[in-house]
Amino acid sequence: MKFIKLFSVAIIASYIFLYVNAQEQKSVQATISAPSNDLKTIMNGLLEDTKLLTEGIFLEDFAKIELAANNIANHPKPSPETLKKVKANLVEEMGVFKGFDMEVHNAALEIAMSASNEDLTRVVSLYHQVIDGCQSCHNQYKNRISKILKAN
Repeated sequence: MKFIKLFSVAIIASYIFLYVNAQEQKSVQATISAPSNDLKTIMNGLLEDTKLLTEGIFLEDFAKIELAANNIANHPKPSPETLKKVKANLVEEMGVFKGFDMEVHNAALEIAMSASNEDLTRVVSLYHQVIDGCQSCHNQYKNRISKILKAN
């Protein structure tokens, strides 16, 4: 079971690496720095940063890892209007929802610190926490939040 999970992660990471490699870093940076409080734009920026992080890991490029991790940790926040809609619909679940964001945020900060220390083993361990945090949040909330934001 553990081998299957690791194999799956390796395949996904390889795909991301190949995709990122095909992109110009300038276009990635333009996407990352595009200011917007639209949740979909924020999520797309996080995806680009995650691709950049994956590329940095595969290339053992600690500067790229640190940049991507800091971008993830300090991503733009949704607009007050968006947050109001989400809070109104999630009510008691907001703590869990925010917990996923904090899990990703804290792991990304630790990745940046580990990258500055060139500790690839720690970076990879924390990378899994970021991916797990994102995936858990998406599994639980993506469809609901998409419907909430489309309805209004």
